[in-house]
Amino acid sequence: PNDAIAWSMLANVQVQLDQSQQALQSAEMALRLLPGNRQALSATSSAYVKLGLFEEAAKIQNQLAKDLGATPVNVKLQQARMVRLEAENGDTTDPVLLAKAEKMYLEILEVDPLNNDAIRQYVSMLGSDERNQGKIREVLSKAKAEADKMIKEKGEQFTTEDGQVIN
Repeated sequence: PNDAIAWSMLANVQVQLDQSQQALQSAEMALRLLPGNRQALSATSSAYVKLGLFEEAAKIQNQLAKDLGATPVNVKLQQARMVRLEAENGDTTDPVLLAKAEKMYLEILEVDPLNNDAIRQYVSMLGSDERNQGKIREVLSKAKAEADKMIKEKGEQFTTEDGQVIN
């Protein structure tokens, strides 16, 4: 009963079991015992997302990011993820919010074209829709060009598993 870690672990399990209201109660207990508990705050944010309370979830995620010293790019990445989750909430997709999330991902990739999390989330968001394949190729091509540029600047060589040397 007085173990904040146990309460936060319970909250995380309850989120996974789609028991969001119970997860909020368990996380609240954890936070009473240990204010600022990141696991409990994360569970609270996840429960809010599952309940469709995206603004509340975003506030917690932004605070967690600041507390962890996240870079502005990582904060924006988290915000883009939250917008995407809100866009894809329920049975329908909100095209306006989806476009906003896409714009946010592209802004991140403009600053940091090798941001693997942004690339992965962007590609995942666009999915297997044939109409989006050009956008996906463009982002991946920019990332490859940037990686090639960095390798050349450092003058490093890499050998693949089959023995091919890449300059």
